[in-house]
Formats: sequence, structure tokens, C-alpha cells
Amino acid sequence: MKYCSQCKVKVIGEDDRCPLCQNKLIRVVGGEETPESAFPYVPDLTERYQFVLRIMIFLSIVVIVLSFTANFIWPGKGWWSLFVVFAVICIWISLAIAFKKRKNISKNILWQMLLISAISLLGDRFTGGRGWSIDYVLPVLYMSVMLVLVVVNKVLKLDPFDYMIYTLLGGIFGIIPILFLIFGILNNVYPSLFCVAGSIIFLSAVLVFQGGDMIAELKRRFHW
Repeated sequence: MKYCSQCKVKVIGEDDRCPLCQNKLIRVVGGEETPESAFPYVPDLTERYQFVLRIMIFLSIVVIVLSFTANFIWPGKGWWSLFVVFAVICIWISLAIAFKKRKNISKNILWQMLLISAISLLGDRFTGGRGWSIDYVLPVLYMSVMLVLVVVNKVLKLDPFDYMIYTLLGGIFGIIPILFLIFGILNNVYPSLFCVAGSIIFLSAVLVFQGGDMIAELKRRFHW
């Protein structure tokens, strides 16, 4: 005989799931509940949110089909529907990264930052190369990532080593716009200037106020 822990009923037969709630049944032996395997059944995220995933896939198809239909009816401004397809693909890539790196929030944030950087550069390139990506998107993105990493660490109390590594990487990325300033390829220098200055101040604060903790963590990790 088997037992459903959710419905609190006993089920006769060889079914593996409860006919009422589809919960996995537990075999009852000698009046005691004994699981059929050593480990409990834990559905993964794709199984738990399968219906939501199907809805998102369907909506993506609908958006792409409607965009091509509208583009075919009003073709005056070129094949703008291709940008819709590109946007949908980017959203799915972002979701895939978020799912794969869901156990490490700091790494997830940095991967999303790299993805958005690549998307903005490509988008700028294919929309005429006006420079809006390096003028505004990248500096604002890097400054935002630094702030998000600090807030996430304070709220979730992340692993000190992970926080240290990804915070330093975030600060280093924030200094990259200095290259845009050096080579004079910017139309508006202020966002990059603020980003570089903020990154240097941020890294200085981390090293001055948390440098000792970082060294201690490195010694602990590498047994120095």
C-alpha cells in the first residue's frame, strides 16, 4: 500500500503518483512510511515551470510571426522585423544564462552584464554606428553592476570569496571606459568620465576597508 503525504490518504495499487494531486506516493511497510528511493523526488525548474516555459515559447513565436507580417504589409522602413527576432533571441539567451548561473548570483550578474554589453555594441553597429552604446549604455551599465553587487552582497550575505572576486571584476570593468576617453571615440565624455572616477573610488574603498578581509580569505582558501 502507498501513501500520499499531501492528501493524507492511502492508495491501493501500483500507481506511483496520487490520483488526486499527482504527488509522488510513499510506500507504507508495516505501518511505517518508507520512501521508495533513498532520496526524495525533487522536480527541477524546467519541470516545475514547464507551463510557463511553454507560454513564453508560444508568445515568442507569436511576436516573431506578427512582426514579419506587419513588416511585409508595411515594408517602407526596411526589415525591422529582424531586430525583433534579434531581441527575442537575446531575451532567451539572457534567460538561459540566468537559469544556468542561478546558484551564483554574482556570476549571473556579470554574465548578464557581458551579454548586455555585446547586445548594445551589436545594436549600435547595425543601427548606423552612432556611438550610443559606448557613450551611454556601457558606462551606465558598469556603474549599475558595481552598485548591484554591493547591494546583493549586503542583502543575501554572499560567500566572501565570490563577493571579493566578482566585486573586483566589476570594478575593473568600470575602468574600461577610460580607453574610450584615451582614444577620443566618444561623442559625450561625461558618462564614461563619471564611470571611471566612480570605479576608481569604488575599488579604493574596497581595498582600503576590506583589503585585510580579502587577504585573510585568500590565505584561508589557498592555505598560505
